[in-house]
Amino acid sequence: MELLLLLKEITADGKISDHEIRALQEWASHVHESNIPPVRKLAAVIQHVCEDGKLTHDEREFVFKTIESVLPPEDRAIAKFRRQQAKKDEKLFAQEVRRREAEEARAEAERNEPLDEFETYVAGTRYENRHAYISTRLTPSTPVFLIRERGNRYSANAVAVVDDKGVCLGYVPEDDASDVADFLDRNHPYKARIKKIWTARDGNLVPIIQFEFYRPDCAVPGLVKADFKPFVAPPPPSLPPSASEQMSGLPLGAVIIGICVLVVILAIILANALS
Repeated sequence: MELLLLLKEITADGKISDHEIRALQEWASHVHESNIPPVRKLAAVIQHVCEDGKLTHDEREFVFKTIESVLPPEDRAIAKFRRQQAKKDEKLFAQEVRRREAEEARAEAERNEPLDEFETYVAGTRYENRHAYISTRLTPSTPVFLIRERGNRYSANAVAVVDDKGVCLGYVPEDDASDVADFLDRNHPYKARIKKIWTARDGNLVPIIQFEFYRPDCAVPGLVKADFKPFVAPPPPSLPPSASEQMSGLPLGAVIIGICVLVVILAIILANALS
């Protein structure tokens, strides 16, 4: 009767927990010499599966089926039904976990996909002698950045293209500027690079750039923040000129007059000292 009460409690949910296994192991340690065959059978199974201190999924099911075999027919049918139902529930739960993991993986992949991609030229390279700077300093490996100029008097959507020194190379053309400015205004990070430097018919060098915008919450490494601006080192502070530099900046006549005045003053001081 003690065993039957224990087994009914264990089989109530169709599964065997670690706590229930320990209870069976404690029970088996006291009844291993019982004269009742079902008791000896169950005690032997419990001691065998618990020898290594670990219980696999298959061993749990084996213990449960052994318990079913020692139960009375009516209780055995109930325990078997609960075990099968618990197995179905576990299968459905595993399927739901896999479905959620797949959805999360798809969402993560979508979150890290670019929202929009652009390939365009840099406009305005003829102005402010930019083409000369591009011809001597710019290469396809030079980093480029997009700087939103909200106060630009020529365009409300102005987006400057600058290099890593903060030098303006030109602007995003008006055809794309509206979309690009909108992404920057909504703080979307981006990647940008120079694809090539194209030589126009008039010899003007025009960088062709590619850039992609991403979601603010993406996990793509190496993105540039929308408000990032390259650091431009200030010029070193000017030092005060030395005495020789100050003298070198004076006219020759002023220097000669100064020397004469100094000689006269020294002569007067010497004459007074001798008298």
